[in-house]
Amino acid sequence: MQSLHSLVSLATNLKNLGGRVQGADTLADLLRSSSNRDVLVATAHGITPSPSIYLEHVITLASNSVPASPLGKDGEGNLLLRDAVSSMTNHEFISWNWPAISTLLKAKAVHTEDAIGYKFFHRLLFFFKPSNKLFSNVPQKNDLAVCYSRCGCLFLESLITEAPELVEELMADLYKCLSVVKDSPNSDPIFNPLKLFSSCAADYFIFIGRLSSTVPGQTCLHANKLLDLLLSIVTQPDVHESYVKLVISTLYYGHSEDRSTQDIFEKIIVLCSPSVRCYAALHLRTLLRCRMPGFCPWGMERLIAMTSDLNAVVARTAVDIIDEACDEKANLEAFVHARLSLDHLSPMAEFLTARVLGTVCGFNDFPELVTSEVEKWRFGFNRKYATVVEELLNARFLSSELSDDMFHRHSSSQK
Repeated sequence: MQSLHSLVSLATNLKNLGGRVQGADTLADLLRSSSNRDVLVATAHGITPSPSIYLEHVITLASNSVPASPLGKDGEGNLLLRDAVSSMTNHEFISWNWPAISTLLKAKAVHTEDAIGYKFFHRLLFFFKPSNKLFSNVPQKNDLAVCYSRCGCLFLESLITEAPELVEELMADLYKCLSVVKDSPNSDPIFNPLKLFSSCAADYFIFIGRLSSTVPGQTCLHANKLLDLLLSIVTQPDVHESYVKLVISTLYYGHSEDRSTQDIFEKIIVLCSPSVRCYAALHLRTLLRCRMPGFCPWGMERLIAMTSDLNAVVARTAVDIIDEACDEKANLEAFVHARLSLDHLSPMAEFLTARVLGTVCGFNDFPELVTSEVEKWRFGFNRKYATVVEELLNARFLSSELSDDMFHRHSSSQK
């Protein structure tokens, strides 16, 4: 711990630029090693994987902003940029100064009108082009894999306003590589599902999702027909589920004017298999918990539609998520206006009627339900409610759940 304090002091020393950069690099290495895909967290009952970069991506989209991290003193960015570019003179990208590259991208301190900045961005463009098989072939077990992916997102966020033509060049290359999935599924493309999750190739979907969260990014995706391509891929009858789940998990659905990503999601929950539809419902729960902008009414409308799914598991999953969503007043009112009867779907849905009648609009819209609901609770349903609450409490405190302090609690049957 004392060594960590010394590193922090060195990294923040305003009088020693060289030492500050060295200390910052060392701290970045420590952070990188603590956040890569294969870092395991020790717990009281074993080990668990570190948080997913895909969840990190969803949370970033929900926040709808990535603030720049200023470098500090004037001139520091130029020194750091020269140091980064000098390390990028060869194709051995593993030896590049990735902590410096990441710092510059976060600070949005590189500009294409500067010759060194232009070289910096073009080196990264060459690295991230999937056809060059550099980033796309990096194993996910590589210690720097997550660092590369985060730098890729920052790279796109910097370029979309700084040099959109470079983003279009990257997206055009990505389109060519992804189109092989649709046109020649039996070939051995970069995005072959057998190696999709063993390399960083899957993270290109995160790049698409990051672009889909901004208007300039959406414009770029439309210009290169990438959203149309994704729609074609996910609606193929024999599509591999990995592609569909990646699309579900990475696109941004908060736009109110451009509904392209929402249309893709809606096609998926109609045309794909029950397991994928259930996955889509669970992703809506993730968006709900991350407070994605625009979740209501769009997310609630999708969940309400899924309660009519012919697959009972999908329908019950949707109902359970609606029950959670109704903790928010706007979501509850959206559910009330849908005028659904869900009692036949799951025990949790039975309590939704009471929640609906507990709102002013619900009480006024469904007067015929008031007497029957009161009688239901009077003659035994109150006991059923107590039993369900008790079971939920037991499940929360005794089942395998990751708690805030990163320890697991297990039921006796799991010990």
